[in-house]
Amino acid sequence: MTSPTASSPRDFIPLLIHEVLIKSIHPRKAVQGISSQIPQREIPFVREVLYGVLRNLIYLDWRLSFYLKNPDKLPIYTINNLRSAAYQILFMRVPDWAAVDEAVKSEKLYGRHPGLINAVLRNLLRETTPPELPRKDAEGLSISYSHPRWLVKRWLKRFGKGETESLLITNNKIPPITLRINTLRTDRSGFSAILESHGIPHEFTRYSPQGIRLSSPEDLEKLIEYSGLFYVQDEAAQIVTMLLEPRPGEKLLDACASPGGKASHIAELTKEEADITAVELDEERLSTLRSNLATMGIKSVNPFLGDIMEMDAKDLFDRILLDAPCSSLGVIRRNPDIRYRLSPSELKRRAERELQMLIRVSKFLKPGGRLLYTVCSFEEEEGNMVVQGFLNKTTDFYIIDIAEVEIAHTLGIIDEFRTPEGFFTSLPHRHEMDGFFGALLGRKV
Repeated sequence: MTSPTASSPRDFIPLLIHEVLIKSIHPRKAVQGISSQIPQREIPFVREVLYGVLRNLIYLDWRLSFYLKNPDKLPIYTINNLRSAAYQILFMRVPDWAAVDEAVKSEKLYGRHPGLINAVLRNLLRETTPPELPRKDAEGLSISYSHPRWLVKRWLKRFGKGETESLLITNNKIPPITLRINTLRTDRSGFSAILESHGIPHEFTRYSPQGIRLSSPEDLEKLIEYSGLFYVQDEAAQIVTMLLEPRPGEKLLDACASPGGKASHIAELTKEEADITAVELDEERLSTLRSNLATMGIKSVNPFLGDIMEMDAKDLFDRILLDAPCSSLGVIRRNPDIRYRLSPSELKRRAERELQMLIRVSKFLKPGGRLLYTVCSFEEEEGNMVVQGFLNKTTDFYIIDIAEVEIAHTLGIIDEFRTPEGFFTSLPHRHEMDGFFGALLGRKV
């Protein structure tokens, strides 16, 4: 595909869609990659269309399918150009003529079918009422909210239609930006005063004592000069880290540490008086971890390049955090492309990997120590089933019910987030935060 080099910023959008869906580039990084080539004032528009197309991809393709005979045979730029324009027509306040005109211009420069673009979009505009959705629950919800049918089916089975639809709606909303205040440098009230001085609307998080939620994601760009005073982190991630209850003087391990959100939080909770080892497999991600720690002025975290699955358990730790790489199905609203990359077989494969990681990491824990296993997913395979599979393979570990954890009572999370097994689970549509699972495990003395 030819890369646009000039003309309208809209010319880049079909290319960005391709990079995200085909090359698996994160949407945020895709936009950053062209930020120097377009006027800064245009970046919010490009970002909105890109994320909007990703959140509504299945629905857009369904609407376009009524006017396309063989969409799979169209050039990639052409189909993505149609998706971009259709999103602007159906979901944005862009004038219809502008959406059509810009799409045709882009196609003349970088595609091969300007006539087709014009005809399809004008047919879309002539519709007096949208087509009727399929009546079957799974198929209708899948198209309407652009989630793969297999995923909708499993949520229907678990949650029922009403709650599943609520979850799908939440996944397609623009999520708030939540900050965790760096208490080593300031406090929540002090940072709130900074936000007020800049006229930035915000509110304190309900459960986390360090959290502040911004009303608009764009406001984050106004806070660059204060970057060492906060870390962007959802409230669920803040809560789950606190369940580990790290203490000054302890030796702690963050087994999958980059980009450093939870490791830096542990440093704050222990007032930089603990010995924290942060292991990361990838050199580039380790560099990101180091950079984030330096920005926040944190010195008690020791970044270490290595594969936790290959390391010898010579040194044992008082407490361990395993934030395992997972399906990320709990953060679809932040990463809308995730839903298109996953399959039932891939979910199973990841769960098996998570179990192996938990088994391996558990060997680094001292007798009497605590291990927190967490994933940004609320799927049973990656939560309860991993923990139960682990307990079936070991005799010296046991579940610590979060109802027995003092901080859980302090935060007031027992009634809302405790599962019958004693685990922590947050759900986007119920709790207005990312979907997370956390299990606290103890090792027998």
